[in-house]
Amino acid sequence: MIPILKEKLFLSLVKNAKHEDIQPVFISNLSPRNAARVHKYRQKKSSKVVVHKLKKEVSHHKSVNEELKKDIDSLKKTVDLFSKTLEKHDKRKEVASDIIEKKEVLNQLKSDLNNLKEIALEAKKDKDISITQWKSISKYIENLESIVHKKESDIDASMLL
Repeated sequence: MIPILKEKLFLSLVKNAKHEDIQPVFISNLSPRNAARVHKYRQKKSSKVVVHKLKKEVSHHKSVNEELKKDIDSLKKTVDLFSKTLEKHDKRKEVASDIIEKKEVLNQLKSDLNNLKEIALEAKKDKDISITQWKSISKYIENLESIVHKKESDIDASMLL
């Protein structure tokens, strides 16, 4: 075969071949001009491979980035839900502490009313107060006890909610 046709045939084979298939031995048999063309083509082919790999990596990183964004959004929603739950818990805690304080006050009122009743009974026994005064005092104490009992039942009902 004529050397020029050989080189043209070889060049067409090089263009259709993969980068790894082009052997340096064949290039050394070419004329300097065609060897330079083959070398330039090999560089171009290898840069295309690198660019293709980089594009693949970029698309992979983009998909990973999107997944991470979704995960971050999901975590933000979870944190928001958790903070709302904590707020509800804090409100319930405040309500519970208020109820406990009211219970303590009512228990103190009960003990004060019992002490008042005992003092009134002693005063009646010692004849320091008259029977009519005793009746009015005992009626007043009974009214206060009924109010305390009603408030206590209201607090117990609010604890159930």
